Amino acid sequence: MQKRETKYVYCIIPGDERRVFSREGIGGPGNQVHTIPYRDISAVVSDASLEPPEPTIECVLAHEGVIEEVMAEHTVLPLRFGVVFASEARVKEMLAENYPQYKENLARLDGKVELGLKVLWGEEEIRREVERASERVARFREEMAGRAQESKRARGTPAMRGKGYYLQMKLEKDVTQLEQLVQEEMEVAREREALRIFQDLRGRAVDACLTRLLDQSMILNAAFLVSRGEMESFSQRVEELKSANVEKGMEFALSGPWPPYNFVCLEGKS
Repeated sequence: MQKRETKYVYCIIPGDERRVFSREGIGGPGNQVHTIPYRDISAVVSDASLEPPEPTIECVLAHEGVIEEVMAEHTVLPLRFGVVFASEARVKEMLAENYPQYKENLARLDGKVELGLKVLWGEEEIRREVERASERVARFREEMAGRAQESKRARGTPAMRGKGYYLQMKLEKDVTQLEQLVQEEMEVAREREALRIFQDLRGRAVDACLTRLLDQSMILNAAFLVSRGEMESFSQRVEELKSANVEKGMEFALSGPWPPYNFVCLEGKS
């Protein structure tokens, strides 16, 4: 069978070695992942059809799996899913055109990996914490209790029944205002606790960034660029934060190591 010229590109790595990896690429059985060197860097590729693959679960997992396998031995600059070049010559042109940028990023990411952290804090747990700790909520409840007592006394005094009616109406509005206040304080608590955790761990990483929250129970979704030698101490600090916040009902989920998608992901114009 004739070798296909079209190349699917997964990532860029340092080194000028022609190498064939054990893993098969997106192109299918027998389509081994290999390198295309240029000077002292290389593109990790596999043969492919000319059209970019559909982003099916199978193909996306294959793309990520190749990068993660290569990452075990090399610093990687991951490319986004679906980058296809018409030939090996075009891949080398891409490496040549972007050589200074690739060299700079490879040096910056050398010996580093990405760790992901998600922190969950359910609405009920946040509400309990707010009602326990918020001075604004406590003060408003005291004011409501005072108005309730005053309304009760006024209703028992004929001359004060008009005031009692007014106070009762005010108390009914207070219930709505209290819920609004609690919701505001819950949002403040979410942001405060997320920032506290992020800043604590940010100081233990080379770089860090916030990513999109996936639902209302998630207060923090972050990526941290960590030196391989600091992974154990970083994980230990996450465990300490987890233990310190267990009474608040927070859940911590640390994942990785991953390729540094959130710190460099190349477009790779074909």
